[in-house]
Amino acid sequence: KWGNAEAVVEITQKIADQKGCGKVLAQGSAGAAKIWGKGTEYLVTFSGIEPGMHDPRLQPGVARTFQYDPTPGRHCKGGGGLSGIAPSDSSYGQVDVGGTCHMEILNASGFCMFSMFASPPGSLPAYIEAVTGMHFTEQEVYQTGLRILTMRHVFNLREGLVPVDIQIPVRIMGEPPLKEGPTAGVTVDHKMMGKKFFAALGWDLKTGKPEQSALEAMEDMAEVVRDLYA
Repeated sequence: KWGNAEAVVEITQKIADQKGCGKVLAQGSAGAAKIWGKGTEYLVTFSGIEPGMHDPRLQPGVARTFQYDPTPGRHCKGGGGLSGIAPSDSSYGQVDVGGTCHMEILNASGFCMFSMFASPPGSLPAYIEAVTGMHFTEQEVYQTGLRILTMRHVFNLREGLVPVDIQIPVRIMGEPPLKEGPTAGVTVDHKMMGKKFFAALGWDLKTGKPEQSALEAMEDMAEVVRDLYA
């Protein structure tokens, strides 16, 4: 029964111990539905990956990261969700890219996202230098994050995974919208956010390929240019 706290604890233990139904549930919701041969209509997964607990109908920015991050369904991949700028704003694409690049280097440096909530704006370069001795300007932080994002993205392209092929659960986007509750009537325009994000990056949304000029504007991307355009 939904809401049975004791059952939640018990089944979590079964998953950890790989016993009984827990052995199946340990494969994730998509894996369990495949094994049992039913329930796929209830899945909320992005190409088989469960998203974080954040609901795009309340936090629209995560709709783009859930759908278009190189590892779909992730909620700690930056973006424009915390910027206070509405996705409909003309500047949202650039804001989304900036937040994403910042989070890429934050993650690569081993920081927790929460650390930035208690830090002055622009403090990340100083933190990195204090630990590594490597000096970064704000622009170098952005460019490094952009290279990380690009490398993750083009790895997928090389392996045949194109962003538009990501399977999304439209229900979490409010399609159809809920009839009651705090997000009643809300439908998230995730396609619009994806278009703005890719346009700001200089990437083609249909093929996923970054423009050659966008790659050449970055350092150390010669191999990527060769693989995509040779």
